[in-house]
Amino acid sequence: MEITSSNSEGKLCHHPYFPAPQQPLLFFRQNENGMLYNITEQCYHKIDTSFMDNKYVISGGANRDGWMVVQDCDTQGVALANLYSHEMVQLPKSEICMYRRPDPDDCLLRRNFAYISSNPRDPNCYVVLADFNKTMFCKIGDTEFKMKTLEEELESMTNFNGEMYGLMNTTTLVRVQFIGGDVRFHEMINDDKFTYNPSSRPKYFLQMRGYITESCGEILLVAKIYLGLTTFNHPNHYSSYYPVEKIRVFKADLCARKWVEMKSIGERTIFLGCHGGIFCINTNDKNSGVRANCIYFLEDDDRNMYVFDLEDNSVSLNLPCSHVRKRELTSLWML
Repeated sequence: MEITSSNSEGKLCHHPYFPAPQQPLLFFRQNENGMLYNITEQCYHKIDTSFMDNKYVISGGANRDGWMVVQDCDTQGVALANLYSHEMVQLPKSEICMYRRPDPDDCLLRRNFAYISSNPRDPNCYVVLADFNKTMFCKIGDTEFKMKTLEEELESMTNFNGEMYGLMNTTTLVRVQFIGGDVRFHEMINDDKFTYNPSSRPKYFLQMRGYITESCGEILLVAKIYLGLTTFNHPNHYSSYYPVEKIRVFKADLCARKWVEMKSIGERTIFLGCHGGIFCINTNDKNSGVRANCIYFLEDDDRNMYVFDLEDNSVSLNLPCSHVRKRELTSLWML
């Protein structure tokens, strides 16, 4: 798929920033430097992230009210950090090290993510860490994480009608229940909508990354389909670049237990993070600078912001913070 550049570059904002966004903000963190990019203003604010020194931000779903999950790079201690208030809520130590430097020879998409079920001030708030087929969880106030090894990896989570749902194997929707020290998964939809003939693309292989979110009383599945990796220089060595071939959106029909494809999401806009992170908002303000019926998405170790148009399947890119380097870069959407 051809990607076009908008030649849009964010500028530094010099007026004070007050966190009351009507749309997700793009958060960049590199070493001790932090930036928040505002799509409407097309500018970024420098912010203080020193309170998170030596802590790795775990990408994940629904980073609302400024909260995100961080892990100490040395001790593996886990905490909730608030980007706006600088609050820290200490959690038990994790047996899983979510912080790993990318391996240029690794030809798999990184799959780890974190999920916060609600505001941490809610005593029923759960924190979930997922790393391939290992899932760890704890409730606010617990003294330890519980770990469960699954047959399929957990890719994304969301809340819907007061219950938690998860996505496995890109298209399998499960209802998630925490009972005592155990987590149970009840299959709701197992409807594979993706069929490809690998022999038709001998030099490539396809990979997919799935996301789920609640929007307008529905569960949406967003599937980001990657063209794959091409070989270069040596037949056993792969590039680390995954061009996106297409993004498809489905809504869950829980009665028929199937996914129904949506060719348009109307006056809505979807924001996809690198791992599990997703927001969907209504785009009613024509002056917001946010494009309706589009999907804004981020990629690993990439400083660009991409926009996929569902109407014509085109992809454009923006460079919000040109001075940000790709190395050791964290990027995610934040409300």
